[in-house]
Amino acid sequence: MLFYHHHLTTALHSRLSGSLADEWLKAAAQVDIQHLAEDLLLLDIEDLAARFIELDVSSQLGLIQCFTEEEVAALVKQLRPIARRRLLKQLPLKELARVFGRLPLDIRNAALRHLNRPKQQRFWKYRKAWHKAFSYDPKVSILSLQTSVAEAIDYYYSQAHQSHYLYVVDEHGIFYGVVSGRVLANITKTSAPIGLFVQQACELIVPDHDADFVAHCLSHYQVPELPVVNQHYQLLGVVDIDDLG
Repeated sequence: MLFYHHHLTTALHSRLSGSLADEWLKAAAQVDIQHLAEDLLLLDIEDLAARFIELDVSSQLGLIQCFTEEEVAALVKQLRPIARRRLLKQLPLKELARVFGRLPLDIRNAALRHLNRPKQQRFWKYRKAWHKAFSYDPKVSILSLQTSVAEAIDYYYSQAHQSHYLYVVDEHGIFYGVVSGRVLANITKTSAPIGLFVQQACELIVPDHDADFVAHCLSHYQVPELPVVNQHYQLLGVVDIDDLG
């Protein structure tokens, strides 16, 4: 279909002239991109990513405009690091702002590293139009890596309002991971550091993630709450479904 469409476009272009021909070609190209986007979205994400990287830059950027924020985020996460960096560098600032709230923290940080100060200022201006805010609870049960298991268990059960997790940070306040109440209920009190029982959080949330993204993560991972960190991975608090309004 695209092959036929290309030749039809060339034939018609030879009969038109000037801005009218350019305008028609632009419209025809957009139709092709929309059809291509529909076809690619029928594939699983691995095949979609493989097909995507074979396309020229213009086609890639056209597809990004056709995809929803969720579809772009899934694609970006699936791409290999080199292809991902190339795409993030090429994305127009408005498109990056549109999908930014759905990207994991490490990819977001990588995208921002490619922007100089003037571009970052423009980016955050665009981002305000897309951001769906949420609140979070800054009161969180925090322990250091070196806290003993015995101390952690005592602390967990001494809380007036028992949380689902204990949140563990290193000596610099950098978020390290979580220890669930279920784990604490099945280990004995020892002097071993609680860091031995830490698990990674399913997802790290930052304050300018979209509320829709947070809701998706809570539902997808089937967890009651998620940690909120800043861009330096320092723990700010936790967010649960009640914080989304």
